[in-house]
Amino acid sequence: MNFIERIHPKEKLRYLNLFDIFIIAGIMFGYFAVRSTQLFIEGLQTVHKPA
Repeated sequence: MNFIERIHPKEKLRYLNLFDIFIIAGIMFGYFAVRSTQLFIEGLQTVHKPA
C-alpha cells in the first residue's frame, strides 16, 4: 500500500483513525492559539478618546 492509497482509500471510512484525530486536534489547537494571541494583543492596544 503506497502513501496515496493510505491517505485516500478507495472505500469510504466509517470512522476516523487515531492519526486523523491528531491532525484535526492539532489544526484546532493551532487555530485557537493564534486567535487567542491576536485577541490578547488587540486588547493591549489602548484607545485614547479626546476629552
